[in-house]
Parts: sequence; C-alpha cells; structure tokens
Amino acid sequence: MKRTILLLAAFFALHAQAQTGAQATVQKIAQSDTLLKQAEVSLGLSDGRMVVGYLGGLSEIRKNGSMATVVPLKVPAVTGCYYAGLVEHQGYLYASCTTNWGKYNAKPMLIGAPITADLSQTTFTIIAQPTGIYGSNGLAFDGKSFYLADSGMFNGKIVQIKLSAPLKTETQKTVYTSKQRPNGIRYDAKANALYFTENSAMAGFMDVSATLSKVSLKTDGTFGTVTKVYSQKGYFDAPILTQTGFVMADPLKQKVFHVNETSQAVTMLAEGVAATSVGFACPNCNSLIATDMSKHAVFEIVPFNTLTPR
Repeated sequence: MKRTILLLAAFFALHAQAQTGAQATVQKIAQSDTLLKQAEVSLGLSDGRMVVGYLGGLSEIRKNGSMATVVPLKVPAVTGCYYAGLVEHQGYLYASCTTNWGKYNAKPMLIGAPITADLSQTTFTIIAQPTGIYGSNGLAFDGKSFYLADSGMFNGKIVQIKLSAPLKTETQKTVYTSKQRPNGIRYDAKANALYFTENSAMAGFMDVSATLSKVSLKTDGTFGTVTKVYSQKGYFDAPILTQTGFVMADPLKQKVFHVNETSQAVTMLAEGVAATSVGFACPNCNSLIATDMSKHAVFEIVPFNTLTPR
C-alpha cells in the first residue's frame, strides 16, 4: 500500500495545478533522496527541534535560513526499516518502524533514546519488538502506554504497549481491531482520548472514504466507544489536533486542510504537497511541517490564520 501511495502521489504531482485559495504559505525547506527517502513522519520537539522518520532511519532537520541541514541520527542498524511513528515524552524520543512493511515477513520494532543537546550523538536502542504487526504506522503515547497503529496487509488494528521505565516496555495488547487500515494516531491529553485515521484496503485503487475517529480511553488504557469525527473520499494519514479541530494530510489528493470539529468547515492550507504527516514545528509557533514521501522532502506550511495546538 505504501508503494501504491508513492506511485500515485508521483502521478498527481506531475498533474498538480497551481494552488487556488490555499490559506497558507508553503515552502520546501529540506530534500534528500537518502536522508529523507520516502519521508513519512515528522515531529516538532518541545525545544523547537524537528525530527523526521523515513525509509531507513531518522533525521534531524536543522533550519538555517530558507533551507535546512539534514542530519542523520544513530538508529539501530536494521536495513530497510520504514519509520512511520514518532513521539516525545519526558525527555525521551521514541520511534516505530517496520522492515518488509505490509508483508507476511514484516518485522516491527520500537526504539527510544534520551533527548540530548546534540541528537546526532545520541544512540537509539530497541525497546520492543512487537509481534503480529505487519505495517506499523502512527504512534501515540498517553503517559503510560504507547498506541501503535498497524495498517496490516488487508485489515488492521491498534496495539497498546505499556512503558514500565523510560527504555523498557511490557507485553503488548490489541485494543482495537478494524476491517480498515488504521494509519495516523494522536493523543488528546485534555480529553484522555485518541484520534486515529482509517483507510480502505482499496484506497488508491478506488475513490473510497477515509475516516477520522475518536475514542476515550478507560483507566486501563483500553478503548471505550469509538465515534466517527470526520469522513470524506480520499486517504487520511497522520492528523494533528488544534484548539478548534484538526489538520489532515491526504497524500493521494495532495492536500493539507484544517477541519473545524464543531462546524465541519474545511479550510484548505496546501495543495500539491503529498503530505504523509503534518505537525507543529514547535510548541508556540504557527508553522507546520509536512513530509512529502514522493519528493523525499519536508515542507513548511504557515497558515494565514493562526492555529494553536490542543
């Protein structure tokens, strides 16, 4: 499925029209066929630094002027691991990746490392090797447990992995099964809830619906009732939460847009960017960063109207 998205994103990029009515400025700030290969996920750290996960590893994006320097980080030497999940918690950075993504012989892992003054000198270690997961995707953390979205091969699930120490995990548990393919996932600390996207196995081949759902977490971290928040035809990747709603990335239709959760009003932010993830560049700024897997690049998106993190 990732391969399909990449090919279709490249096709649409060749036929993309100029932006019309987009309510943000868009600028490419980094590109690398090696250190941002099929760039999949981005994270703005609490100290303002930016990290991107790609096919092969993690890179720090060090902005200096209009463009940025791409610096590789020291991840475990596992060839072809596709990094699709990133979270920060109490001075540590965690990431998830899978080799042979979406295949029967897929091997996922969860890694972690302390956030230091120079991330390029920090060595990440493997803290979990989940089983029964074929396409690890988005990663969220509620203060006690990781929630890993498995896009699977056809159907998918969300798995809970408890953290017992900064670099030690406990046994995994499936907390949600799906006939679709879960993808992006975010934790809302104020509501103690998870937001997650799901896509049909036919996405990319047919114009089918993609969905963003919300679920409150029980005291043990398991799921309560899942409710649909937003749905439209397309493909939803990793969302971010704002005070009024959420920003969604659709890499197939090459759009990044904001949805007011109450009114469902849609504001287009960017077109022609095959964003597989979007996130705030820093905690208190209006800049967003988006990864474009088809261009092996990172874009900065600055909305005309300020968006505030939830």
